Amino acid sequence: MSGTRADLGGSAAPGGGRGTSVSGSPVDIAAVLRRLVRDVPDYPQPGVVFKDITPLLADAAGFAAVVAALAAGHARVDKVAGIEAATVEVHADAFKPGERVLMIDDVLATGGTAAATARLIRRSGAEVVSLGVLIELGFLGGRARLPDLHIRSLLSL
Repeated sequence: MSGTRADLGGSAAPGGGRGTSVSGSPVDIAAVLRRLVRDVPDYPQPGVVFKDITPLLADAAGFAAVVAALAAGHARVDKVAGIEAATVEVHADAFKPGERVLMIDDVLATGGTAAATARLIRRSGAEVVSLGVLIELGFLGGRARLPDLHIRSLLSL
């Protein structure tokens, strides 16, 4: 990220805020996410609205601003663990005791996957310093399953 940093006001509160793009100009990260995350209604089942980040991944400037925002505002981090749904697994030697790990996910919904990932990382002796998410679906109560974890969401719905 060559020294570029997004400043979300240092708050752990959900909702997003202003950040800095790679070019250094101000960016409203929440607006970027609203523009570049597509809703897919009734997927994977009726009544569910899937949040598709494919348009974000296809937009270099938007993706760079979001990555900068996710990376900003953390104390020392030794590793970043990206969470992907389905079975959660890591290599046996992925984390060393005492390492500080930042977990990143696209959506915080019920908190089950993030809780399982944090347990897996901690089992290795590493410390989970924070969870950064693009979008938090607050109405599903995921934070309640992660009471001991600092959570930073860029957009709360």
